[in-house]
Amino acid sequence: MTQGRRSPRNWRTVGVRRGVQIAFLLLFFVLLILAGGVLREGHSSWLKLFFLFDPLLLLSTLLAAGAVPKLLLLSLATVALTVLLGRVFCGWACPLGTIHDLTGRLVDRWQRRVRHDHWSPWQKSKYYLLVGFLVMAALGGHWIAIWDPLVLLYRTGTVALWPAVQLSIEQTAAAVREAAAVEHPLHPKWAEQDEAGQAQQQSSATLKNRLARPVAAVTNDVHDFLKDHVFVVQRQSFLGAGLIAAVFAVLLALNAVRRRFWCRYLCPLGALLGLLAWRPLLRRATQEQSCNQCDLCGQACHGAASAAAGSGWKPSECLGCLNCTALCNRRAMRFTFLWPWQRQPQVETVDLRRRALLGSAVGGIAALAVMRVDPQARQAVFNPQLIRPPGALPEPEFLQRCTACGLCMKVCPTGGLQPAISEAGLEGIWTPRLVPQIGYCQYSCNLCGQVCPTGA
Repeated sequence: MTQGRRSPRNWRTVGVRRGVQIAFLLLFFVLLILAGGVLREGHSSWLKLFFLFDPLLLLSTLLAAGAVPKLLLLSLATVALTVLLGRVFCGWACPLGTIHDLTGRLVDRWQRRVRHDHWSPWQKSKYYLLVGFLVMAALGGHWIAIWDPLVLLYRTGTVALWPAVQLSIEQTAAAVREAAAVEHPLHPKWAEQDEAGQAQQQSSATLKNRLARPVAAVTNDVHDFLKDHVFVVQRQSFLGAGLIAAVFAVLLALNAVRRRFWCRYLCPLGALLGLLAWRPLLRRATQEQSCNQCDLCGQACHGAASAAAGSGWKPSECLGCLNCTALCNRRAMRFTFLWPWQRQPQVETVDLRRRALLGSAVGGIAALAVMRVDPQARQAVFNPQLIRPPGALPEPEFLQRCTACGLCMKVCPTGGLQPAISEAGLEGIWTPRLVPQIGYCQYSCNLCGQVCPTGA
């Protein structure tokens, strides 16, 4: 991808944006990791911080359950920010968007991109998907929340990523501890060996021991701290983790097709914020007499917000990355504040076809009908393997509220809460269920109810 020299007055802003992205990403994973440890008790509001500012969860819960959890009203701040500044949440704060951004940068290092990566009509697909999901929500199906970017990332981190990290740390600590302990002649490793074999093996083990002992002195303390304050559940694992990890891997792999493919074509939260950002107060203005149609702005745009070089700008697709203004050598672009009633010929709104919207609505109805044909979904049969968390609402109301975010599974002190695979039907996939063979339910514990962002 051809890169120009950044405008000196704007490169600092791009650096600030990247710093903010990394800060929000780190905060997200710190809260996820500490949800099972030191922040588990008495800090439930902090643990669900990102979900509280998610307007898609507010809207979908309102439509599906007819309820408005009070803390979710904080998401109106995100709505106000979007109306003022556009989709800056997507470009600056969304942790999944940052991961896609970093993945796209890695792909750029070994794959040659399309030179003119402009807006495509296929980017309307996320709006049609949003309509279909909202129709499902209006009929009581909360499936849209499963594909919310914050929910998707938290579920993947809880069920697949963090257990893999925990297992790696525990196995490494065990290996170092073993290497530091094998010098002793009474160690089981020397049993049933002749004297020559013992001497040779012990000589080799002594060298390993000398190298491993100082490392073990550090790793043992670190591992003990993590075990007591972070891990809580040793060797924690979840059923169906492979499927959840595979879905996440596929979404990341799509960055090889188009950078931030998820954000451009699929993300339901991005679609909702895009509709809210159809005419934000902060807009991009291009000085046509200074623009030479070099298209550096289009090549660097994360959201593909322009249809062609120097053409109209689509605020609903703009992620506020500011790469366009930073790369413009002629300073032909800038962002300025305008009142909502002030129109610009360069600003293009979302153009959605009525037939496509109707088709999306029909598709949402059909999809929900297919999910509920299952006798399990209609509660026509009893499934003894489907045990919901204590204090859960009746099954229909539970499914209308539950987002399958995995936060309750993360805070469960015994690891007994596991994601459902087929036990609750397709509509209830990845929602929590108790598996007593893995972990029991403590009588005095109600952490799962405290941290649930929607009160399911």
